[in-house]
This record gives sequence, structure tokens and C-alpha cells, in this order.
Amino acid sequence: MAGDSPTGWWGGPQRANWSSRRPGGQRGSRRDRPAPWGLDFLPDGSALVTERNSGRVLRVRRGSAPQQVAQISGVVAAGEAGLLGLAVSPRYRTDGFVYVYFTSDTDNRIVRFRLTAPQVQQPVLTGLARSGAHNGGRIAFGPDGLLYAGVGDAGQPATAQDPSHRNGKILRMLRRRADQLVLQLPGVPATCRHPVTGRACRWRRARSRADARMGSWARGNCTGESPNRT
Repeated sequence: MAGDSPTGWWGGPQRANWSSRRPGGQRGSRRDRPAPWGLDFLPDGSALVTERNSGRVLRVRRGSAPQQVAQISGVVAAGEAGLLGLAVSPRYRTDGFVYVYFTSDTDNRIVRFRLTAPQVQQPVLTGLARSGAHNGGRIAFGPDGLLYAGVGDAGQPATAQDPSHRNGKILRMLRRRADQLVLQLPGVPATCRHPVTGRACRWRRARSRADARMGSWARGNCTGESPNRT
């Protein structure tokens, strides 16, 4: 009968511990649900997906149930916080790196790992202010091959217009060596350049096939989304 076989967010059979209802029929809290958030594709066409509340990274192939490939250490999920964005290195065939953005108990941060050794998670950017909301979290590689991160204002709107503060910005991480991202911003140690300011919540990216320019959509606190050329 319909409803006898609940489905997961990927459309396949749902695991018992992923149910949104607790024993006795009581509805679980949002923290009980996996909340798929970030997604990117590997060269073989399979997808990597983050689960905000569980801290897991899953690999999804057509016709198969997702396979857990990593458990991100230190994820603290509450409200809009947790394991957020994911980006596959454009040099994945040679360096094998996958990047994720998440909320820890002290900050928002970006780490990278390889699927061959997912327990080894190397910090790329740390110390971004965290909050229960407005954490940002979207990351993506641009047409220039550099990593971009949309960082929320962590509930402090003034930081979005403060050029010395990393929150409320789209940050770009500069590459100095083939195996390392170097983060720079004049006057602020161990950070990034921020080409765009005024970001409160999430950031979404699009790329023009015609001229390789990037665009972004910024979600404000009350007035909806605004498209921008980045």
C-alpha cells in the first residue's frame, strides 16, 4: 500500500533512523532529519552531497542508494548551522581534493579531504564568526580555478559592510602553490580577498558559458534575493 515504504530524500528506500517521526508517532525535530545541503559532481558523474544535520558526505550514483564516504569531524548542527557547502576540486583527477564548509562549536570553517583518506581533514580557512542563522556556507570553484565562499554575517549586519571583517562577504582563496591555497587580505592575517560585500545569509553562484563571468544571488534578511554580477 502507498506509504508502507517511505522514501529518503534521494527517492530510494528510507532508513529507519532517517524517519521524520519518532516512535509513537511524534514528529521529530529538524535536527533529527538529514537535510541535504551542498552538492557537486565527481569526474565519473556521481554526485557528492552533504547532510547538514548528520555531518555526513554521501556519494550518489544513478540507480543506487547513497553511500557514506566521509564523516566530517566537529560539525555542530543547530538552526541553520551544520555541514553546509561542498565543492570538488577542478584538479580532482590529479589532487583528489573535496572541500566542505561547516559550523563547528567555535566558528565556521572550510576543510578539505580526499575520498581515499576521508578521516584526514585539512583546515583551509578557520575563524569565521558563527551563529544559529546567517552562516552562509555555499562554496564553489570559479572559472579562474580559485575557490569562492559565501560567508554570512552571523546575525551581525554591520560586518557585511566592514572591509576588515570576513563575514558577510564572498571570499576568494588565492593559489600560490599547486598543492596549497594561500589566503590573503591586506591588514588582516590569515584570511582571503573579498570581491563582494553585503551578504547576510546564503549565496548562490552561476557562471555564464558565453564570457565565463560569475553571478551571485544574495539572500537578505527580509527583502528576498538579489542577483549580482560578481
